[in-house]
Amino acid sequence: MSLWREYVFEKCESTNDLAKEYPPFSCVRALVQTKGRGRLGRVWSSEKGNLFVSYVFPPVCRPSDMSFVAAVGVALALKEYAPHLKWPNDVLIDGAKVCGILTETSFIGTKPEKTIVGIGVNIASSPKGEGILYKTACLNEKGASRTPEEVQGCLNEALTETFALYQKEGFEAIRQKWLSFALPKGQKIKVRLPDKEEEGLFLGINEDGSLILELKNKETRVISAGDVFMENEKNE
Repeated sequence: MSLWREYVFEKCESTNDLAKEYPPFSCVRALVQTKGRGRLGRVWSSEKGNLFVSYVFPPVCRPSDMSFVAAVGVALALKEYAPHLKWPNDVLIDGAKVCGILTETSFIGTKPEKTIVGIGVNIASSPKGEGILYKTACLNEKGASRTPEEVQGCLNEALTETFALYQKEGFEAIRQKWLSFALPKGQKIKVRLPDKEEEGLFLGINEDGSLILELKNKETRVISAGDVFMENEKNE
């Protein structure tokens, strides 16, 4: 049984912003976003035919956990496409990004009120051209015609499942699920940090979700924030 009460709008600036007005276990979807955003304030292309939805969760002790809860949920919802997860929460199909996740916390004063998880899935189209950091794809390029409503229905069920697992067993259970969908250990990656890039091998994530990277000199680096690029992937 799904946890979610749905609210659907023809158009809004940002489903994450709109979702802050709704109680936990609401999900807010728009057919079009005019000011969709991703991590670090990047513009999220919001063309009609794709899925733009934000889920409202109750506050949790470590809000960053919800990015992994959501990523696992998306992977389960799209399992027929054999997705992979790239740290921290990009969803890939055949090495191309089809989904991004943005997690934000809403506060009353200094007290967390709720966690908002925005999910954008490329269904009918994907952004191309200048300014796009990663190779992208859409679901309908992969052989099955899907509607935003169909994908959201699968996502509602999957997020109900993953949040229940998180509440019952904690982040470690989510971490293991995330690793089961992750890029292979030993994959060559580059990590863009605020002041430099690190290159090495992906070794997994630790108990708080940080990336574990083996550098060329065999030292291990633990990274809590950054942009990950696979070998030969555009990172301009």
